[in-house]
Amino acid sequence: MCSNNRQCILFFTKWPQAGQVKTRLSADIGAEHGTRLYTLFVEDLAQALKRSEAQIICCFHPAEREEAFRRWLGSGFRYLAQEGQSLGERLEHAFVRAYSLGFDRVIVIGSDSPDLPVSVLNQALENLRSHDAVIGPSDDGGYYLIGFHVNTFCPSVFRHIEWSTEHVFDQTLGHLNETEVTLQVLPQWQDVDTGRDLDQLVRRSVNTPFAASKTFGYCRQQGWDWLNNTA
Repeated sequence: MCSNNRQCILFFTKWPQAGQVKTRLSADIGAEHGTRLYTLFVEDLAQALKRSEAQIICCFHPAEREEAFRRWLGSGFRYLAQEGQSLGERLEHAFVRAYSLGFDRVIVIGSDSPDLPVSVLNQALENLRSHDAVIGPSDDGGYYLIGFHVNTFCPSVFRHIEWSTEHVFDQTLGHLNETEVTLQVLPQWQDVDTGRDLDQLVRRSVNTPFAASKTFGYCRQQGWDWLNNTA
């Protein structure tokens, strides 16, 4: 693998099944809308990732859906089944696999921030040339991105974390500080987990390139009253 191609983005996705994805958002806007929007979040991010400077690995769940994921998202990605019981175990395993494939600089994102610019991802990877680790905090107390250079990977940051709580970023930062890695903290971004989050996403996207996205188009198709009444 040539040196300018040794960077990788791990894209964590789930199969869009009602009741299994976007449960908090679905509670606000209904399971049909919540599941459809999750599908569009993934598709918008997948399209954006094609403009990245990195190789993309789609880390999918469940494992038996690999062919379905390939049909859904296409041939532009590598595919890797998530392994492990907890999110921490699945993240740790994905990083280890990426390094075993020869990548030096690896970051991971999920599908909760559909308007996350590719420029943020490229900058995160660039930061790993001069820093050991990089992390992007989300406004709900978690993080939307984390990454490591192969020589400074810290699997301990994925252990003993209270996942899906407002403590995730602080606990992860504590683990990173204990390892004394050089860390670059990225600008905060917003996850879309609730109807209010969705309303804010649409409002901030009106005059941006994201207004051309499938997610924005779906919200517009439903009507602004639908969105405002659920936020």
